[in-house]
Amino acid sequence: MSKQLLQRIQNMDDFHCVRFLTHVSALLFDGLDTEQQQLLEQVPPEIRNMQALSPAFQLPSTAGTKMLDAQDAAVCARNILEALAQHPGFTDMIAQALEDYRDDDMFADVILALGLAASMIIVAATTKLKAKYEDGKITVHVTKEVAPTDMVKDVVGHLSTAAGKIPASM
Repeated sequence: MSKQLLQRIQNMDDFHCVRFLTHVSALLFDGLDTEQQQLLEQVPPEIRNMQALSPAFQLPSTAGTKMLDAQDAAVCARNILEALAQHPGFTDMIAQALEDYRDDDMFADVILALGLAASMIIVAATTKLKAKYEDGKITVHVTKEVAPTDMVKDVVGHLSTAAGKIPASM
């Protein structure tokens, strides 16, 4: 089972791997009323003091408000999930979480956000503004052009393919 579980994690794209780790973290820490500092104090000193690991254990309290680089986040998420999947105490939990996990809502949100961004690109690329200041007055003239077909294909092409994958039941 562990081999199949590892394969499923390895087959996840980076985005879904990070999202799935967020889901697993919520499951692991749900109902836990222990503070983060108390959890860290439970890590044996020989591990906490390892030079290779010290940057992780010496993060300032403000580090939680900073974002990891997307590539680093994906690598970390995948490594954590693979380690949990191979640990006898977590294998069943990770397998069940994978069976229960659905991220359709996030996918649709991303598509909608990208659609808005694509629309704004097309509007910005096809709108010209001319402002004129004369006799103490500002006049603005807006000219709207038709978007070139090639530009629309470039901006919306992949988005349209991805949007076509959204389940109709949403």
